[in-house]
Amino acid sequence: MSELIITNSGQVTQMEPFIIEKLNTYGAGILDTRHPSFSNEERYRIMLSKYQNDFISDALETGHFILKEDGIKVAIRTLSQNVSVIAGFIFEAYTVRIANNNPNFGYKLFKWSTERKRLTESYYEKYHTVGVGFPKTDANFPGYYNPTLRQFDILFLTMNEKIGRPEPATIVGTTIPAGVQIKAITCNELKDIIHPLIAGQYSKVITYLRHLTGEHSYEVCMKEIKKLHRSGEITEDMKLKLEDSIAYPEMFGLDQRSVDDYYSFIKAWYFLRAKEDAFILKAIGIQSQEMKNGSSFLTSL
Repeated sequence: MSELIITNSGQVTQMEPFIIEKLNTYGAGILDTRHPSFSNEERYRIMLSKYQNDFISDALETGHFILKEDGIKVAIRTLSQNVSVIAGFIFEAYTVRIANNNPNFGYKLFKWSTERKRLTESYYEKYHTVGVGFPKTDANFPGYYNPTLRQFDILFLTMNEKIGRPEPATIVGTTIPAGVQIKAITCNELKDIIHPLIAGQYSKVITYLRHLTGEHSYEVCMKEIKKLHRSGEITEDMKLKLEDSIAYPEMFGLDQRSVDDYYSFIKAWYFLRAKEDAFILKAIGIQSQEMKNGSSFLTSL
């Protein structure tokens, strides 16, 4: 790592050993890829160091990617799928992983989904977040597995000991299952989020990404809802319901910049993969195989 440090003199400053120590301890993932000094290749290498483990885990979790000798590959019908489709699958697994591993995020997500004004931690801790279309759900909770035409991407399940089977969390005061649809889109909010909510196809939606302009998809949704209300296409009650049914990452304590960075890595991986870049595929494939085998790994690009 020492070759990364540039000084204006032959003397090593007190800061430089500290930087080297942190890089050796935590890896290049602690660097800010937004810094203008990095080239695109260097940014990708930093993102790979930061996100490779989570990306491999998320990709394999969804059932839409397969592990081959030359790397993780998309297993859905065509390679021409829009990157938002690919990102959507990854963010489904991301949401499940964070919800189960980050109590603050999971608690807030559960409370919003179930529309509870009050929620005790002991009640929330009974539930486990699952991806409705994941192979693991098919194996462990087959009654809740639905890879297509689903209202929810994720559900919250608990074991009902009295009847000996799992059951979903419900919207408070009802028997309606509480779940969330995940969106990783940067356009078409009216068609892909708002109209399905109006039609009752979705009940709750988290939209994760920003447009190229920097405007968040959530903000676009709010503008579209206001337009529909002003034109008389929806009532005041429907307007309020729609506004309460759409969320963005920071509502649940996630840093939007971290979400943006993860999406940048997904896009970089996807477009490099689409070009059949054997160098990148080989690197990811090696890491995937070692993760599958339970080995610790350090693969350098």
